[in-house]
Parts: sequence; C-alpha cells; structure tokens
Amino acid sequence: MANEGRQRRGKYTKVLNECRERILTEAINGGDWKLIAAANGVKYKTAHDWIRKGSVPRKQRGGKRHCKLAGEDVNEILGWLESNSQLTLKAICERLRQERNINVSHQTVSKCLDGHLIMYKQVQNVPDGRNAPENKRLRQTYREEIMEYTAQQKHIVFVDEINFNLYCRRNNGRAIRGTRAIVKVPNSKGRNLNIAGVISSTSLEFWERQRVSFKKDNFNNFMRRCLRAINARGHNLNDVVVVLDNAPSHCDVQTILTEEEFNGVLICRLAPYSPMLNPIENIWSAVKSVIKTRLQETYDILIRGDQTGVLTQGEFRVRHLENIADDAMASVTGAMCLHSVNNVQRYFPAAIRMENL
Repeated sequence: MANEGRQRRGKYTKVLNECRERILTEAINGGDWKLIAAANGVKYKTAHDWIRKGSVPRKQRGGKRHCKLAGEDVNEILGWLESNSQLTLKAICERLRQERNINVSHQTVSKCLDGHLIMYKQVQNVPDGRNAPENKRLRQTYREEIMEYTAQQKHIVFVDEINFNLYCRRNNGRAIRGTRAIVKVPNSKGRNLNIAGVISSTSLEFWERQRVSFKKDNFNNFMRRCLRAINARGHNLNDVVVVLDNAPSHCDVQTILTEEEFNGVLICRLAPYSPMLNPIENIWSAVKSVIKTRLQETYDILIRGDQTGVLTQGEFRVRHLENIADDAMASVTGAMCLHSVNNVQRYFPAAIRMENL
C-alpha cells in the first residue's frame, strides 16, 4: 500500500500565542530559543519555521469576521426595508453608496439580510386603511355585537358572494428545475359566474348562482328568498341576525327590513377591510379549491364542447361552469360551517384590544 511505512499523525496540539511570541522574542535577542521550544513541547522544525517567517499574528478562528457593513449600517438597511419591503439589492447598494459612502456588492448585502432572517417573499397587498383607528374601533364594536347576539341565542347568518371563470386555476404547480409549470387554459376566460351564499354555525342555509353580477336590486331579491327559506326551516325571523360586509350591492339591504314580512330581522355590519372576521370566506376558499380541481380534471370535456352540436361553445362552457359550481356547493357540510365560525373567533381578542389584523 502507498501509505505503508508512513507514521500515523498524532493528535494536534494547539500552541498558545504567548508561547509563539516567547520563542520569537528569544530568537530575535540571540537567546536559546531551542530550549524554550523544547520546554513548551514545540517541535524544532515548527519553531524554526516561525522564526524564518517572522512574527506574524495568528488569524482569528471562528467568531465574527470583518465586514464593510457595521451595526449602524445594518440598522439603517432594516429601517429602509421596514418602510419599503420591495427594495432590490441594487437599490440598497445604491442608497448605501449615496447616503453612507459605502461601496459593497449585492452578495454582501444579501448575506447580511440572510443573517437577519430577511427573506425574499411574495408581496401581499394590504389596503392603507385596513388598520386605520376607525376601522379598529368598528371591529371592536362588531365583536361586542356578535357576542351579545350569541348570548341572546340569535340565529346568526353570514352572507357574501364570489365569482369565477374558466381561468380559475391553482397558483402553484410542480415542474423540473429550470422549466416553467404550465397549465393549459381556454383561449378565452369567458364570462364570470357569480354565487351568493349564506351560512350559519350549523349549515349552508341558502345559495344561488347567476350569470350576471349581484347589484343592489337582485341582491335584495336574493335576501328576500333567503330569509323566506330560513323561516321555512323553522327559524323565527325575529331571532335572525344577518352579517354583511360593506360591498356596494349590500348598501341598500336595509330597505327590505321595512317590509312587514322581514321587519324583525337584524343587520350587523362587518368593519371595512375585515374579511378575516367573516367565516363564509373560509367556505369560499374550500369551494374554490373544489372548482379548481374539477376544472383541471374536466379540461378535455371543456375543449371538446357540445358533441351534439346543439349548444354554442360559449353556452356549453357556461353550463359546464354551473355544473361544477353545483358540485362544489354540494361539498359544503355543516361541520365545515361550524369549523369556519369557530375559526374566525381567534381574531376576537385582537379586535377587542384594537390591534392590527
């Protein structure tokens, strides 16, 4: 074997800097540096190399290394990102050069941000007034009203609408690294299909779909049919509380309460920019998940169109969307509604304390 006959290397012994300096000082002064080296367990060749190279201090092992960005520079960068999270590495380097006279590379800034757990993420758009003081106060009021109605054993229902079209697909997919995740969609997304729904803590109370968007008049008619259906199920309308957001189609719903048939119904308004407090939003998320799956599975049927030739392509696709919507709404269960109603209550403590949501 090639390694046979070689001595096995012994355990490495670290020599203190003080010992190195003592040997070098003794050699410079013409003393017996060999004796000092032997007394400290340093081999002759090792000590001789130190003397030949001169007094060179050892480099630090581990610990914080020198960096062009000092602590105050890093704090300045973090402040910039707090006010504008979309700053690029190029923009940060440029600001450092102009404002602090520091020239660093993109990689230096990137490593600095990594060290402070600052990651590159997808931006979430948040309306400027979402956490305005007035909206926080309205959230607090809404929470107090809901808890009061719950204590009175009112039948609370939550109302909202969604819409979707042929382009409704999942946002993420899988593909080989370096290639795009491509999903085939029709050449045209077609018209939107709109669904209005009402849930309680026990079930999906009522829902309807239509091919046009919900305006004030047709939404009011929808609410009339909804309240009649709730009453037919045995709920006294005097005990019904309808929770609505501030969508334009909902602004005139108070007028139906002046009608004798519905004058016992109460309306509770959500605070602006507060979808997290409306449990039906969770139901719509589950419904859209089913819709996206069904649209992907039935893509070939959608492209082939009506094999009988009776329906136009546009009509066939709208009816296909309606069938998928019916299947998705049929998947909503009472357990899902109860879970959604309970889930939004985790935001109630923050709403009471008027914290940001």
